Amino acid sequence: MPDAHKEFIEDTTNVDCMACHEGITEGSGKVEAFYCLFCHGKKDVRKKISIEEMHQKHVTDNKVECFQCHGVVKHGPGEGI
Repeated sequence: MPDAHKEFIEDTTNVDCMACHEGITEGSGKVEAFYCLFCHGKKDVRKKISIEEMHQKHVTDNKVECFQCHGVVKHGPGEGI
């Protein structure tokens, strides 16, 4: 997690990611199955869980960087920023 994000991840005010990361300007944000293989190898990781649970396990609990699963994604500023 970049240093700039630590305060938001640990923040108890629950700042929504979309407050800053809204409006994808490049890339789809889709996670291709081959990205899973980098960490999980041949282990079957097709278990269906919610997006929230997926992000909790990967980003919050294990500090996985966004680009490790989503590839290159660029965002525009959110509303009012």
